Amino acid sequence: MPSQHRLAAVLCCPQEEAYFINLEESFRSLIAGTEPLAEPMYVDCANGVGAIKLLQMSPKLAELGLKLELRNKGDGRLNHLCGADYVQKEQVLPAGEA
Repeated sequence: MPSQHRLAAVLCCPQEEAYFINLEESFRSLIAGTEPLAEPMYVDCANGVGAIKLLQMSPKLAELGLKLELRNKGDGRLNHLCGADYVQKEQVLPAGEA
C-alpha cells in the first residue's frame, strides 16, 4: 500500500493496532535489504507515556532486527533530567546514561 494510503488509513481508522501495523510495515520497507543493527538502539522515553507504547512495539521491532533499550521509562518526573529538550538545551546525556 503506498505510504499516503497507509497514512490516510491511520488517520481515518485510529485504532491502535492499525497504527502499530502501519508503523511496522513502514519500518520493514525502510530496512529492506539492510543488515540488522549489531547494537541496540537506546531510546530516552523522558518518563512519558511513549515508553508504554514502545514496550508494546519492541518485540515486533526486534523480529525485524531493531532491538530497543528503553531508558527513563516512567520511574521519574516527566522530562526531568531527560528528554529531547533537556538534552538539546543542556548538551548532556539524559539521566541514566553514562
